[in-house]
Amino acid sequence: MSNFAFLTTEWKNIHEAVTKAESAATPDDHDYSEAEIRDYFIDLLLKEAGWPLNQTHDREFPVTGMPSNNAPNNLGCMPIVWS
Repeated sequence: MSNFAFLTTEWKNIHEAVTKAESAATPDDHDYSEAEIRDYFIDLLLKEAGWPLNQTHDREFPVTGMPSNNAPNNLGCMPIVWS
């Protein structure tokens, strides 16, 4: 089998596997709170990427001067990734 034929067959196999996995996926219709999103997704993924999140400023960093209709003009943003 030529290299091209092998790669074409591999691509078709991978494409079929991805298509099958996508069709079997169940949509997530959970109404997550901000705390749950941070805990279940953001913090978890940052930790998996090697960020220890062991300092206060890793969790939320104060930001001033941002307009908001329903919060004071002193907001926090998260996450902050320091290099």
